[in-house]
Amino acid sequence: MDAHEDYVRSLAREEAQLLALRTYLYEGSWDDMVADLVARREGRPFVFKLQTRIEEDLQRIENLKRYEEENQVDLGRYARRTAEGGPSTAGEAPESPAALPPERRVRGRSASRTRLGRGR
Repeated sequence: MDAHEDYVRSLAREEAQLLALRTYLYEGSWDDMVADLVARREGRPFVFKLQTRIEEDLQRIENLKRYEEENQVDLGRYARRTAEGGPSTAGEAPESPAALPPERRVRGRSASRTRLGRGR
């Protein structure tokens, strides 16, 4: 196990959830995920409703993004590896984008955010 995998396994449940969602629902894009959270905060249509507060999630995303930039690593690679290897302290990952119905996928824009409605 390398340092990045150790880092992913040490994440709090909320951070692990954000990383998994970014990896699977937003196809690796922090920018799309942040835009979605900001839209939710501003009362505009959004894709996915998280259980925690938006401001806290935005700070967690910033911390994860900073780690990736400083270490030139895609933590999603480790989240997938952790999910495939079974449960870990980092929490369980959601289903892969291929398993999601097209209207729930964010990238590829097969479904627009306005068509998705609020809180889906």
